Amino acid sequence: MRPKRLYNEHDEAVFLHQQAADAKVAIQHTLASMQETVKAAADVQSWTRRYPGYAVGVAAILGFVTATTVLAPAPRTSSHTPPAAAPAARSSLLAMLLSSVFGLVRSAVMSAIVSAIHAHEEHVEDDMNSC
Repeated sequence: MRPKRLYNEHDEAVFLHQQAADAKVAIQHTLASMQETVKAAADVQSWTRRYPGYAVGVAAILGFVTATTVLAPAPRTSSHTPPAAAPAARSSLLAMLLSSVFGLVRSAVMSAIVSAIHAHEEHVEDDMNSC
């Protein structure tokens, strides 16, 4: 435990200067602590070693979401198709169908993730309450 600091209570300017210096030191210590915490929280290797199953799941989900976002066909901009563009209309129909399927699967995966996280949080809360 640090020794209690003595403040000059007779001179207000000195007292305020001491308080400001103490506040500056406290802020510096807090910022340093926050930086260490952020570095520890952002250490992917540590998280992967601790929770390999979650790491694989998150990597798979991120890969899937990235693939569906990058590979999903662009939305159709015009509903009018000239008669000469019949083959293009078929590929456009396929692109629209794939886009819908990707969106549906993405929604299902995101819903499953949210449900799993919610169930895990409830399980942790139940474990904490039983202690």
